Amino acid sequence: LVHKHLEDRPQLGCAITATAYETEDELRKKYPETLDVHVDFLRRNGVTVMFGVDATKIHLHPDLKDRQFECIHFNCPHDGKSYKGGTLKRMLGEFYM
Repeated sequence: LVHKHLEDRPQLGCAITATAYETEDELRKKYPETLDVHVDFLRRNGVTVMFGVDATKIHLHPDLKDRQFECIHFNCPHDGKSYKGGTLKRMLGEFYM
């Protein structure tokens, strides 16, 4: 999204908070070649990048609980397990509570 609008909306990144459930160290182990490239690009373009954020408990997170969001975009949400057994439905249900 940020890359797509670099020319026509260069300040867009300042309005975006990108989160990941995993910690930065966990993601660095999973994606040693690419994590820093992507995170650096986002941060250079004004995006706030946060790790270790459980989106189902965003209302309790000390840095996010008092924020209001106009739009929330899930990019393939998962709990690190198989989608079998209804885990995605349960997780999304917790988010919308």
